Amino acid sequence: MAQFKVPQNVQRADTIIGPLTMMQLIIAVVGGGLAYIIYLSLQQPVATILAVIIVSITAAFVLIRIHDMPFWQYLASLLIYILKPRLRVWEKGSGDIPIFERYAIEPVKAKKAEKAKMEEETKKFKNLKELTSVLDTEGQSDMDEATDEELVQAAFKVTSQKKQKK
Repeated sequence: MAQFKVPQNVQRADTIIGPLTMMQLIIAVVGGGLAYIIYLSLQQPVATILAVIIVSITAAFVLIRIHDMPFWQYLASLLIYILKPRLRVWEKGSGDIPIFERYAIEPVKAKKAEKAKMEEETKKFKNLKELTSVLDTEGQSDMDEATDEELVQAAFKVTSQKKQKK
């Protein structure tokens, strides 16, 4: 049988040029192009300073990874951390939602009727022997293989006319 090499880290993005992924390459091209346009369009001392700043920011976004996150994702997480409050204060009843919005209000009588119906449906065992026979047969009874006529006779506790004539 042929053997195939299975990739070990399928979550990792494919590299395009050297260690750069497609996203890093796009960021580098856009940042480098912007720095080059600024360098050509502005006067010399200001253009050089702005171009160096843009190239360094672009290099940070392309190359730096902090806690196994891209730099842009780390900055987004940092911004969310700074903007969200870190002190949480609990006030009793502040988050309560009125009960009629959480639950559909049903009459209490309906629930009592359902409970009574459930109690009727559950089978009550007279003794331990009857319970163990049900457990041993896994809920199957001898009546499962019986004919319809035998089931009716057992339910209404009547004997068939054929048996009575004999």
